[in-house]
Amino acid sequence: AIHGRSMSSIWVWERSHDSTSPIYNSVLARPDIVAETGKRSLDLAALGSEIAAVGQLNYDVALWYSKPSRLYDAGFSKRMMNTYKALLSIGKKPGIVSDKSIGKLNNYKVLIIPGAQYCTKDALAAVNDFIGKGGKVIYSDGAFSRDEYKKALSNFNIVSNGYLYSPSGKVSDIAKTLLDYLN
Repeated sequence: AIHGRSMSSIWVWERSHDSTSPIYNSVLARPDIVAETGKRSLDLAALGSEIAAVGQLNYDVALWYSKPSRLYDAGFSKRMMNTYKALLSIGKKPGIVSDKSIGKLNNYKVLIIPGAQYCTKDALAAVNDFIGKGGKVIYSDGAFSRDEYKKALSNFNIVSNGYLYSPSGKVSDIAKTLLDYLN
């Protein structure tokens, strides 16, 4: 909830004693999970206004989530997570921006493109507009160089106006690089 999860579900909340059933040993067969789920739900209810306040904070930094990159590039998710962890380790809680939330991009000062080689043409146009309005971009090699159909795109505006970093390797190294640029 604190990191932006607004809803979670436990899909199977029943017992089955039939060992061939897909719900055999479901969550109800684990009293520790049932107890923890109840406790955390009560915690969230008791701290609801505080958790909601954290969720309403404005963040300076956004991470670009690219569905095409996630589909075509097996390493994208790891680079995204490494960058996210690096930002948290230096005290920056990033927002997440994607094709579905392109309109939120102008709410940020800095956009980080963590190894997202593939993007939609709308995303490229939005990032170029963001740069034109004074937004800063931190990108990795090959960022936004191909569209969602793997056709080459010109990312000249990002490369010429952004800061190159490597989202691979140790989280501590990524954090140091980002800290140098963000401060």
